[in-house]
Amino acid sequence: MLNSISKNEMKDLTTVGLLAYRNRILKCRETRNWDDSFSEEMTKESDEWKQLYADVKEVLAEHRLD
Repeated sequence: MLNSISKNEMKDLTTVGLLAYRNRILKCRETRNWDDSFSEEMTKESDEWKQLYADVKEVLAEHRLD
């Protein structure tokens, strides 16, 4: 299960750490299976995943490579 972090926590990550987090987000499944009705696993169709991915992209765009 993926742990959600806030945008402020993302800003504290290094670029490498943020890219690793983005890769974990991208490994989420696209949709729930019919037998996952009680699962709390995040999928790419959820609003939470969409917001998390948008935040990661925004923070990555602001990061500088030092």
